[in-house]
Amino acid sequence: MALLAGVLFGFQFLPVEFMKLCTDQYHSCEDLEYVFSHFTGILVVSTAIFIVYSIYTCNKPKPVYPKLILPGLCSGIIWGIAMVGWFVANKYLSLGVSFPIVTAGPGFISSAYGIFIFKEIKGWPSRILYFIAFIVSMGGLVMVGVSHCTHCGGHKNATDTELLWT
Repeated sequence: MALLAGVLFGFQFLPVEFMKLCTDQYHSCEDLEYVFSHFTGILVVSTAIFIVYSIYTCNKPKPVYPKLILPGLCSGIIWGIAMVGWFVANKYLSLGVSFPIVTAGPGFISSAYGIFIFKEIKGWPSRILYFIAFIVSMGGLVMVGVSHCTHCGGHKNATDTELLWT
């Protein structure tokens, strides 16, 4: 399951990168012009999954608790803002650099909530282990960010191969 999720997650921006490589008048090089089609695709697929789920449950899905609707909408808006930020990050960094940086953020935030607000990790040995892992992860992210291709000026002078695989 994790392998499938990783493959699907990895192919998320590949169509956009391929379209940006075309030099004709029909394809834009601006990442933000692909956000609407990206979100529309997500809406269509999630609607199709809900239809299949409704058919599977004979149109008797599990009840939705009213207290969860507003937080769900708010988290969706926050997710949409983050996805737009990810498109911007892909413009200035390569996919190989922006992917680990962007995907590490939610884990850091949720673990901080778990430690400081919900008190899920108790005891100093567990907290020390968490902070060591946090520091090692941050060090790795800094190294990934520093490894960005500076000699090619970002995407401006990069070759097609560098754009897709760096």
